[in-house]
Amino acid sequence: MCAIRWLAGHVYMPEKQRPWAGSAPPAAVYRFAPDWKEEHVLTHLANVRGILQADGYKGYAKLYAPELDGVPRLQEAACWAHLRRDFHDFRTSTKSEIAREALNRIGKFYDIERDINGRPADVRMAARQKLSQPKVAAFFAWSKQQLLRIPGKSDLAKAFRYGLSRQEAFSLFLTDGRVAIDNNPAERALRPIGIGRKN
Repeated sequence: MCAIRWLAGHVYMPEKQRPWAGSAPPAAVYRFAPDWKEEHVLTHLANVRGILQADGYKGYAKLYAPELDGVPRLQEAACWAHLRRDFHDFRTSTKSEIAREALNRIGKFYDIERDINGRPADVRMAARQKLSQPKVAAFFAWSKQQLLRIPGKSDLAKAFRYGLSRQEAFSLFLTDGRVAIDNNPAERALRPIGIGRKN
């Protein structure tokens, strides 16, 4: 399994295993690319199989496409931190109560994650099935209702559509205890590189 964040280059990171009590040590590999073209991602990850946790960069789409046997090489695990950020930014700029409610609902998922951090994958999955799954299902049902109430071209509607269009990927963490709720470890691994580049 890997967590990847694209930044005109990308990090391949076997998902930090401490959150699910895995035995393999964490690792990070940074591979620089001169631009954002999808060919760099497709080449770098040509032989990778498993789960890819990343943002919604469209260059990843071909990695999730089914192969000849009908099974995709990579399952998409969407990052809740990216979706949360969209609601946070809208809330900050508009004081929207709907965005605040979205943040509160997502915050409840993170409350559960804090309690199961470091536990074995099967324990995490059982807790998520019992505690998180109903909240995630309610979030997506509520999201559909909100789209009927708000301007369709607003950034808030865009955030809801982003979540709903990737509902399966946002829900993968519920059925696999190894999957993190977000790819923040990869984001943190990239931060020093981004800062160095600016300097």
